[in-house]
Amino acid sequence: MAFTWWLTVSETNRFKLLMCDLDGTLVGKGHVKNHADRQALAGALESGLLVSICTGRSWRESYHLIADLQLNIPGVFSNGAELNSIATGESIAAHPFSTDVIRELLSLCRAWKLNPIILLHQRAADDPLYVVDDLIKLHPATADWFRRNGVSNLITNQLDDAMLQSCLRVGLVMDSPSAADFTQRMESHFENQISFHLLRALHFDTTIVEIFSHGVDKWSGILRLCDRLEIDPQDVVTIGDDVNDIPMLLNARMSYAMGSAPAHVRSSAKKTTLEHSQNGVAAAIADLLGAEPMAG
Repeated sequence: MAFTWWLTVSETNRFKLLMCDLDGTLVGKGHVKNHADRQALAGALESGLLVSICTGRSWRESYHLIADLQLNIPGVFSNGAELNSIATGESIAAHPFSTDVIRELLSLCRAWKLNPIILLHQRAADDPLYVVDDLIKLHPATADWFRRNGVSNLITNQLDDAMLQSCLRVGLVMDSPSAADFTQRMESHFENQISFHLLRALHFDTTIVEIFSHGVDKWSGILRLCDRLEIDPQDVVTIGDDVNDIPMLLNARMSYAMGSAPAHVRSSAKKTTLEHSQNGVAAAIADLLGAEPMAG
């Protein structure tokens, strides 16, 4: 169903910045995008809100999904590890691991016969986006992700110094029991040097462990963006659907979890909106702005 949006804001907008997740929120399965959601984002911009993206994807993996949104402020990418210009991908800020931590982390992965997928901070367009170890076979879920998203990767067992200084995220594809045990061991070993979360890859019945430098998450990325834009974090609204969205759903003064989100993610948000297939982003924006979605 299509919607025509009639903005009927009855009071001065209490918020200044709207941050929207991509996968499962603004983008559905198979990279499906809803016209009503995009119309609603345009309506939010017309109302005076600043609007941007906060995603676990890097800018290069996101651009084909957001290029038509005409957003003119930076986005939060790589789960808060990067701020980039949405239009050009120009790097504004990056928060990689310390060299000592990434060396030790990769050494432990190899000792435990795990294949880390390392996301690099790209300084040039022809730099590889991912580096993976050639000593251990690539998991089918990883190979499928590379194929579907057309991302560049370098298979090697040797990272040079420039790469070691550019590591933003280490990803591991594991079965669920092993993932739970692994994260407990890593948390104990590194104490306060890393952050991580676990995501389900349902198509392959596996768990993805994503590891970042300590303190890196979507909310920390939003805080850096607020500082750049001179916006009070109390004036931020967030919309998301998965475990990596919990920090921004919990901390924003107003937040919406998608109707398809797991129960513990929904409980971290201030409100729950509809599922992606039901134009959940549009419904959240309507609620936020006091807009009337009119069937058309």
